[in-house]
Amino acid sequence: MKQLLSFSLLLIFAMLAFSCQKEDRIEPEPRKEINIQVSPYFKTSPNREQRLDGSAKVYLYYGVEVPKTYPYTYEGEGVFIIKEKVYKPDLIVEGLNDFDKITVRLAYPEDWENEENSGFTIITESGYYPGKFFSEFYPGFYFRNRNEVIWTCIFYYP
Repeated sequence: MKQLLSFSLLLIFAMLAFSCQKEDRIEPEPRKEINIQVSPYFKTSPNREQRLDGSAKVYLYYGVEVPKTYPYTYEGEGVFIIKEKVYKPDLIVEGLNDFDKITVRLAYPEDWENEENSGFTIITESGYYPGKFFSEFYPGFYFRNRNEVIWTCIFYYP
């Protein structure tokens, strides 16, 4: 009888211990937003100091990789023509909005990590040198372990 009582108590204790273990697990919180910080500068000559380009613009294109290698036409205001297809930005931010940088906060799309065309292209166009720009593509999987893009652009004299 003592053995049955001991076995029952041991069984009850084991069930309690294992049932609590699942509840104690903490699942990581899903990403809620992506922070993009662009610091645009320009130089008027090689020996001059760089200055903030306060009228620079940032363009974002969701699910589009604006290519750097094959021919395209830049129409201005973030509009590109690539192989007869016109690409317009999904989001435009003009001028500095966070002291010395342009800051954009985006909601993190849940389907990015599974989609082939996920991610976005950022283009920064100089306000001081119109038509000069930098572009970079960030695929959705880039944000699996991070939620921030910090980018410094220096536009040099023509």
